[in-house]
Formats: sequence, structure tokens, C-alpha cells
Amino acid sequence: MKKPLDYLFWYTVSHFVIDEKYRIIHLNEEELEVWIENTTNRDLPIIRLSQRDVTWRVLVERDFNQVVHVMSQFRKELNRPKLTLANIYLCEKTLETSGMYNETKMSEDKTITINSYVLTPTEQAADMSLLAADFNWNTEKMLPLAEQTNAAVEELKVKMVSHLSANVQLPAKKTWKDQFLWTYLLIAINVLVFLAMTVMGGSTDTYVLTLFGAKINELIVAGEWWRLITPMFLHIGFTHLLMNMVSLFIIGTLVERIFGGWRFLTIYFVAGIAGVIASFVYSDSLSAGASGAIFGLFGALLYLIIKKPQIYWKTLGVNVLFLLGINLAYGFVVSNVDQYAHIGGLIGGLFMAYCVAIKGQYVDWKRWVYVALTVVIFSYFVVIGYRNVNATSDPATGNAVAMSYIEQHKMGKAKKSGWRYRKK
Repeated sequence: MKKPLDYLFWYTVSHFVIDEKYRIIHLNEEELEVWIENTTNRDLPIIRLSQRDVTWRVLVERDFNQVVHVMSQFRKELNRPKLTLANIYLCEKTLETSGMYNETKMSEDKTITINSYVLTPTEQAADMSLLAADFNWNTEKMLPLAEQTNAAVEELKVKMVSHLSANVQLPAKKTWKDQFLWTYLLIAINVLVFLAMTVMGGSTDTYVLTLFGAKINELIVAGEWWRLITPMFLHIGFTHLLMNMVSLFIIGTLVERIFGGWRFLTIYFVAGIAGVIASFVYSDSLSAGASGAIFGLFGALLYLIIKKPQIYWKTLGVNVLFLLGINLAYGFVVSNVDQYAHIGGLIGGLFMAYCVAIKGQYVDWKRWVYVALTVVIFSYFVVIGYRNVNATSDPATGNAVAMSYIEQHKMGKAKKSGWRYRKK
């Protein structure tokens, strides 16, 4: 390659990287090809600058197909509906008689738009001025063609390396507090609530469970809707608390690290509510526990395995399915475990993972469909639960809660409630 073409390549790259704040995605110095993206405005197109022979149309078409394939992979990784590429060719001579042409083409599925430009050493000034119509461009610093020597090329390379070295930002070292803040906070809340229940009379006491907000179908129907939320913070006995908090520590830290803080919390709470709703619909027993929310975190891991099997199946797949199978089997074997809450939480967590996706991904219309579908399903099952309460409640199971209220001289609530309890 002649020196002016080398100079044109490095001048263009240095302009975008240094002046326009682009970052290098891929650089092949031997073939003079670079892919860059803007770090401050993700709406700007990705830029590909490469040395290519565009004398023949068949070569251009072949290159176009290869670029579409690469851009399609980028689009899927970024989870964006569409992407635009500015494809800048550097060559000795072009297909057109003028020095520069601008050609726009789209992929067959209309998700990739490619704007092609051509820069040639012989038409540098004209090509650069036309390119400036679409990009911020400054040709004042460009040397005349006669002065574009090897030394000038090396100077541009040194300038680029110095800029990149000066702007390297080492990632801040995160402590365990920064990485898993919400997991530890949830564990702390559950432990504090358990201690408060112990002080009030014990976490296995029916009245205490009722007072703190355990799931009691008749009270939910009577207007105490918060009992669809509060049960995920209550536990029946120390063993129940210990098992759930160990599970939350193991699964929660993993999900929070992958999804990020607010997504983790959203999945956890919505899955917990989904578990309570499932229990509300299919079980008339008093119930409490964080297992529904924890199973929702399993659902989030299943989402990763489904969406990105090439990454997460090898690292998580077998272990996640094994642990999930053991926990589900345990729920079927042990009689006082609310399996409906477990399955409801698992499905709720899977749905919410589709709604929030992994951190760094862009919002698309499919996520809003999942959100709408989740709201509809939740609403449907809540309505079914309200309708089922009177038909499925067993009067013989109401004595425990009713007697607890009578002992506290709360006759009004004694008439509305009193169910055997189940752990979730």
C-alpha cells in the first residue's frame, strides 16, 4: 500500500478516536481495518474503516454480505432493534468516476442500514469535504499529499497510542458491599423481621404470623391486600429462615451480579408476589416464606440459559437444573411446604427476567409485550383467587387463627380468619 493510503487511514482513525470520542472495537493493523463506536452518543452509527478494492461490483457485494453478518451479531448482543454502519472504504481508485460516492443499502430484514463511503488519496480534499456533510470533520490538520511520508504515518500512530494510554480508566475495585448490596440487605430485613416475631411471641405462633402479615386468604379478600407482599419476609421457625437465607445468599449474589441491582430487586419482589398469588389461588392454608422469591431467582437463571445457551448452559445449566430439581422434589415430598408458591415464584421470575433483561441491553417492543402479559396474568389469577376463597375454604381449619384473635380480644378479625399454616 502506498504511503498516502496509510496516512489517510491513520488520520481518519485518529480524528474519530481523539476528536470525536470514539472507541476502538476491533483493529487489524496488518489489513488496515478498524471498527469504532461513539462512547458519548450510542445513537451515532458504528464506523468501519477498511482498505478494500472496490473497483468491481462483485467485490463490493461480497463485502456487504460479510459486514451485514457481523452487524447482525452486534445487534443481537446489544439487543437493539436496528443498527446503522458508516462503512468507509480506502482504496486507490473507485467504481465511480468521481472520487467519492455515498451508497445506502439495507439488509433483507431491514434491521441493518449500511452507508458506504470511499476515500482515495488522489481525491482526498473532495472526499473529505463530502464526508464532512455527515460527520464532524476537520481537514485543516491534514498534511499535503507530498508530505504524507512514513514519518508522518508513524507520528499519527504515536499520537493515537499516547491518547489511548492517557485515557485508560481502570475499573474501580468493588467491595462485596458494592456488588451484592441488595442481597445482603434482603437477608438483613428477613433476619430482623424474624427477631421481631420471636420477641412478640415466636415465629411459629399463629397470632404472631397473622399480625406480621402471613398469607390468609379470607383476610386478603376482606381488604388486607398487603398480605400478597408481606409473606415473603416472614419465616416459620429458625430452620425455615436458615434454609431460605442460605439459598438467597448463594443464588441472590449470582443473579444480582449478572442482572444488576434494580433488575435483581424487580425479579425478586415480583416473583415473591407471584408465589403468594399462586398460593392464594390454589391453597387455603396460612403460609409464609421467601421461597417463592428465591425460586424466582432460579427463573432468572433459566432465562439466561434460554437466551444465551452458548455462554450460560456450559457454566450454569447443569448446576441450576440440578438445584432446581432438588428443591422442587423436596416440596413434593414434604407435606407442609407450599409448592404452589414455589412454582408461581419460578414462573414469575422467568417472566420478569424477560421483562427487564440483562443489564446493558436496550429496550425493545418484545419486553413491553412481556410486561403487559405479566400484568394480565397476575390480574387474572388474583381475580380467580378472590372467587375461589369462599368455595375452597375449609371451616375446620379456622380455629387456630380465630382462637388467637379471641385471646387478643379482637373478635372482629376472629370471625374472618383462621387457617392452618404452610411453609414456603
